[in-house]
Amino acid sequence: MRPKNTLILLGVAVVLILFIQLYEKKKPSTDEWQLQQVKVFPDFKPDRVSQVEIKREEGPFLAKKIEEGKWLLEKPRQVRADAAEVKGLLDELEFLGKVGTISPEGGKPVDLASYGLDKPRIETSYWTGPAQADKHTFYVGASRAGGSEVYMRHEGGKEVYMVKGSLLDRLTKSLNDLRNKDVFEIDPNAAQRVELRYGSGEAIKCFKEGENWRLESPVADKGDNEKIMQVLYNLRGLTVAKDDFITDEEVDLNKWGLGNPQLVATIQEKGQTQTLLLGNTRDNKVYAKRQEEPAVFFLKDNNVTPLKKNPNELRDKKLARFDPMYVSKVELKTRDQNIVIEKTKEYDYLITQPVNVLADRDAFKGFLDVIKELEIQNFVANKPDNLATYGLDQPGADITITLKDEPKPIRLQLGGKDERGTLCYIKRTGEEPIFAVKAEKLHEPATRGYLAFRDRLVMEFNRDKAGKLVVDREDKRFLLEKKPGQEEKWFLKEPLEVEADEDIVNNIVWFMSFLKVERYVEEGPKDLKPYGLDAPRIRATVTYAKGLLMADKPEGEIFVADKEPDMESQTLLIGKRAKEGENVNSYAMLQGGNLVFELSWTEVRYLESEPASKVVIGLDYPEVTGVSITYPEKEVVYQKKGEAWEMVGPEQKPVATREIESLLYNLKNLKADDVYQYSAKEP
Repeated sequence: MRPKNTLILLGVAVVLILFIQLYEKKKPSTDEWQLQQVKVFPDFKPDRVSQVEIKREEGPFLAKKIEEGKWLLEKPRQVRADAAEVKGLLDELEFLGKVGTISPEGGKPVDLASYGLDKPRIETSYWTGPAQADKHTFYVGASRAGGSEVYMRHEGGKEVYMVKGSLLDRLTKSLNDLRNKDVFEIDPNAAQRVELRYGSGEAIKCFKEGENWRLESPVADKGDNEKIMQVLYNLRGLTVAKDDFITDEEVDLNKWGLGNPQLVATIQEKGQTQTLLLGNTRDNKVYAKRQEEPAVFFLKDNNVTPLKKNPNELRDKKLARFDPMYVSKVELKTRDQNIVIEKTKEYDYLITQPVNVLADRDAFKGFLDVIKELEIQNFVANKPDNLATYGLDQPGADITITLKDEPKPIRLQLGGKDERGTLCYIKRTGEEPIFAVKAEKLHEPATRGYLAFRDRLVMEFNRDKAGKLVVDREDKRFLLEKKPGQEEKWFLKEPLEVEADEDIVNNIVWFMSFLKVERYVEEGPKDLKPYGLDAPRIRATVTYAKGLLMADKPEGEIFVADKEPDMESQTLLIGKRAKEGENVNSYAMLQGGNLVFELSWTEVRYLESEPASKVVIGLDYPEVTGVSITYPEKEVVYQKKGEAWEMVGPEQKPVATREIESLLYNLKNLKADDVYQYSAKEP
């Protein structure tokens, strides 16, 4: 055989195989085939139906599909159809099964009169397209005697089927069963506007801007997304009970209070407007009507009550909504300073104006958190006549918060406080409404200048490099030096050479090595006297090595300093206490500095303590071999012999070793509460 003929035959075989596979794929399975044999409408597809007509003795019902999921009843009245009811009927037809089949016998047709089909009580048609051929009709006759099943047949069909009585239930629904009982057909999430007008008053108008809601009237302000969405869901949830439809005729609406309604609720969604009118109340029900439709109906008043809102209920109670994590810059304009704080790669936050200095992370982040959590306490004025009344003609602070990847910053203006001083006035820049918010943790840092946010660390050095400490206190000077050795120890050199109290000296050095102020008070004060810093009550000077310079050494070689380290000294001045009472902060500053700050009493107390060791006897009691105790009337002497102790004067006798060891232990740990005087002279 020629190669060309072989290829042609092979191609034909492939096409034949594909055709068989496609045929077998479309061919129903045995189960599907058996199911189709018992179905009354084996090829019925509900989604292809565009129109349904039911003809009954009381009149026809005609429903047409407007769009997927929406139907309109055109007969007996033009009203919105209940899509669920229409779907229920179509689903019934799709799965309607034959309970029994009556077929012609002996060449004679079925006697239709025996089954009530000579004059059927219901004629139903459905359309799957615009052409006449797309119309499909069936008839429903009598019910089976003694049963719930009914008889039916297809138009032009020769057989009569007995089917479940549920088909009859579907086809005998009333107008009120088949009409849509939802007052609004909306998707609340797709709504763009909502209006609530009460009587003849000004309407509450809300509109969606991006993802957020705003009020347009009676005040222009940010809306509470959750509250406005709840109004929409309440409107969407309004339904009419089947028996609460009053009339579909065009009548005088004043008899029901609908000519001048108590409430008009309007929703705009996808370019469509839907409006509800609410009139008089009767027996716990309210007369209602859709403006676009003639039907008047009742709504339960407890479903209507949640719609009664005042404008302030729908306003956003949060002054500003943002995540502090995404703040890239904050600008604070007070009456005296322009302050700029920026987030940088190197540092969390850096003050770049009016000085270039680190910001205190905790203070600044806390300030942002305060603004983020601010709740509006009072809506003070929607359209204020005089900003000066609220201290907003010349704001105490203009606050601008710039967020990463957000084109519009948050801008606020802060005014004065109320009479009680617990609330302060604030507004969003460029908007009219004035609010009252809690002043605590907001007003003071926002208006006092950059010192509120400056890094509180004012002195830092390696505490292990400290070698000298001088504390001048009133008429006393304490000079302390650290003696190097295996165990470095501090010694008091003046006013007396003794060991120092290591705990007190170390605490002084430690807090000075990382000196953080409680708060800044003033920069560049003209007069130090109000702070007691013209004549400080305490001066503390610490001297430390700035660092050791190292020459390049081969790896593994022991480090040796090339030269003596440079020494540096800093002096801390302590002035008056910031207020009366115990355990209060003191005013302080660094000598040569220009910042007055408050220092915690927990640190100042160490500078007020006596730095000399309080140990009365530096005793190594295991090495003690004798003890002498002198009383006014006698002297008692003990001697250690081997591991035991005995009394050798004024008499000789053995004593309990534990008693002497307990005495020596107590002497070793004997400490004074305080130093009475620094002098070798008798008191």
